[in-house]
Formats: sequence, structure tokens, C-alpha cells
Amino acid sequence: MLLNLPKKVETAVLVRMGEPWEGFSRELHEEFINSFGRLRMSGEPWDLGEFFRQLTMIQQYCNHPVFAREVIPNRHPWSWQDSAKVVHLVEHVRNFLNGGRGIARPKAVIFSSYVQFLEM
Repeated sequence: MLLNLPKKVETAVLVRMGEPWEGFSRELHEEFINSFGRLRMSGEPWDLGEFFRQLTMIQQYCNHPVFAREVIPNRHPWSWQDSAKVVHLVEHVRNFLNGGRGIARPKAVIFSSYVQFLEM
């Protein structure tokens, strides 16, 4: 209320990762399903630390593949264009800042829980 900001607008957008990132994403999900889907059905106890490690890795990977660099090969320099999420965000912010919504002096604020994400 102190900043007099407009109401927050949230929109869910489905973006697809390009190759080779889609394949690595599939591998991370399959490893998670094999590790915890199988264990859950067999009645064996879960390793909660490993469960949350893998779940966090998938979440981070969806933000940008660089966050999962410990489990995927790093064969080229990373850039913001490697993330479908960031590409989508940059396109829409550029459009907005260039007057795409008819606002006289548009401004944008981007929040992220990952500092590396903002450094890109």
C-alpha cells in the first residue's frame, strides 16, 4: 500500500522447452517417478531428503536448465535463451515496456526466489 502499486496480475502460461532441454526434463521426471512412485507402492520408507532434493531440482530446472547443471552435461556456455520461461518473460516485458498495453509510462517489477535467475 505504501508504493501505490496496481493489483498483482497472475497468469499461468505453458511453455515448452526446446531440445536438448526437453529430453533432460523427461529424464529428471522419470528418475523422480522411478525413485518415489515405486517406493511408495512397495511400502518401503522414503528418503525424504532425496525426495525433496529431486523435487527441488525439477522445479529449478523448469526455471532454467543452468540450475540443474550438476546432473546434466554442460557442453556450451549458458544463456538466458536456454530457458523457455525466460524467453517468454523477456518477450512479454519488452512488449509491455514498448507500450503494448497503451500505458503512457509503463514500469515492470520482476521477483524471483533465485538470485542467479535475476543475474541473467
